[in-house]
Amino acid sequence: YFGSAGGTARQNTCTGNTQYGIFVTSTAAPTLSDNQCTGNHGQQIHDQRNKFEQLS
Repeated sequence: YFGSAGGTARQNTCTGNTQYGIFVTSTAAPTLSDNQCTGNHGQQIHDQRNKFEQLS
């Protein structure tokens, strides 16, 4: 999920990806529910939203 994307990821199986199972960044606001993420190269669910500092 990038930008201002929303929606729901529910009951997905994310296995064997070369990066992350589920990736969330920027101001995206998805609802994640009952997802099974295993065996991915990066983190299973990667939430990068809180890693950016806003500049004024």
